[in-house]
Parts: sequence; C-alpha cells; structure tokens
Amino acid sequence: DGQATARNTIFWDNQSPAGPEICIGDDLYAATIDLSCCDVRGGQSSVYVATGSSLVWGAGMIDADPLFVDPGAGDFRLQQGSPSVNSGFNGWVTMAWMVSTAMGSLMPSMW
Repeated sequence: DGQATARNTIFWDNQSPAGPEICIGDDLYAATIDLSCCDVRGGQSSVYVATGSSLVWGAGMIDADPLFVDPGAGDFRLQQGSPSVNSGFNGWVTMAWMVSTAMGSLMPSMW
C-alpha cells in the first residue's frame, strides 16, 4: 500500500494509466492520496480510484485553467490573473522552494 499527499499542486493536462489526470492504485496495490489546495483539471471526476484505494479531497480544491505562460515551451509560470495564484496555503511552502525562487530559479531546488 502506498500513501501520497499533495498540497498547493496543479494537475493539468496529465496522462495517467486510468483517468485523465490522476490514477490511484491498481489491480495489485492499493493507495491513498490526500489532496488539499490543488487545481485538478476536471475535478474529482478526473481521478481514477482503484478498488481498495482512496482519495481524500480536502479543502481549497479548484478546477480552473491555471493559465500557464507557455506550457508547450516548458514555461509553467502562471500568468497574471491565474486562478491558481494565491489559491493555496503558504504554510505548506518549503524553505527550499522559497530560497530557490528568491534566487531566480523557475523550479524548486529539490527538483
């Protein structure tokens, strides 16, 4: 069995083995994912939950185009007016991300 937690995360135009955005578990292994303050394209209906697996759909969930600058070119910054800006919870932002952002990196240093 596996467990995952996602906070302040955007799931948009992903491909999963089952379901448009997220697949939880499979025929052999059960899994649980706990989501809060995330933007999931298609909402809960875009998440496949295998038998014996579970989805925790927490507070602050949205289903709105995040308005990436140019995802085709790998620019996943958010445009001005994005519904994802300030829709999360700052208490979940890690120090490593804040330091890398302050130094001009587009991606958190741990990635």
